[in-house]
Amino acid sequence: MPGSSILVTTDKESVARRMESLHVFRLKLLSEEMCWLILSQKAFTGRSQASREILEDIGRKIANKRQGLPLAAKTSGVLLQDKQGREEWQNVLNNVIWK
Repeated sequence: MPGSSILVTTDKESVARRMESLHVFRLKLLSEEMCWLILSQKAFTGRSQASREILEDIGRKIANKRQGLPLAAKTSGVLLQDKQGREEWQNVLNNVIWK
């Protein structure tokens, strides 16, 4: 349709080229701290400060494994919302699916 636009997001420039994109914007990866902030906002929604203190060390390790990718940090945080204890969080940290 004339005047319409399509936004394509990808971490592979070759995909953008195949889509014949007019403008390619290369975004920088997030810092470890920013990944942690995104993940923790989602993961700790509705939790107590005590819960946060118990889980924060594992959560930071999980955030670091997301390698600066904002969607991965957000998705991890949402996944962790339903995980209650250290063992469940440790399972997420150790899961090979994130490699």
